[in-house]
Amino acid sequence: MSMTLITGGAASGKSKFAERLVRASSCRRRIYLATMQPYGPEAEQRIRKHRDRRAADGYETVECYRDLEQSVFPAADSVVLLDCLGNLAANELFRELERPGAPDRLPDPETAREQALSRMLRGIFAWNNACSELLLVTNEVGGGGSRYAGDTDTYLSLLGTLNREVAARADRVVKVSCGLPEVWKGTL
Repeated sequence: MSMTLITGGAASGKSKFAERLVRASSCRRRIYLATMQPYGPEAEQRIRKHRDRRAADGYETVECYRDLEQSVFPAADSVVLLDCLGNLAANELFRELERPGAPDRLPDPETAREQALSRMLRGIFAWNNACSELLLVTNEVGGGGSRYAGDTDTYLSLLGTLNREVAARADRVVKVSCGLPEVWKGTL
């Protein structure tokens, strides 16, 4: 059981780097935890394209938009790639806003944030206990100095806290910029 957190900005190459680590793994099974929810035809087309490519690379795909802990199954001798924590965080945080007649904003942002964080951490650590290697791709947050409107600050706070909690428990933390990995914790 080893856990690697891979972070970076948008289009930094972090997912491609994570896939390289999967290919280098000695594990027999490759499991891809996909967190992108299909909102409309464009997203559905993108998901299909990614699913087809992953199948060609030998991945078993598990679609998991939220409640990660409920999707855990025995995955001995497997490397699991979760891409990405940013999508998972949004899905968990804003889950109540998806139901018909829901408000436009989180009624109690702090409670929603804490509940989402707790669900995600339980799920991540359950998957880590069920597999040989867990790779988590996430978005770098906290570099901007602006305040954001609506629930965006709550989302950024959630993802930043999640990244810190996972990094503290991870065996390795790698930041990818321009496709180049920089190891912040552990060794590759």
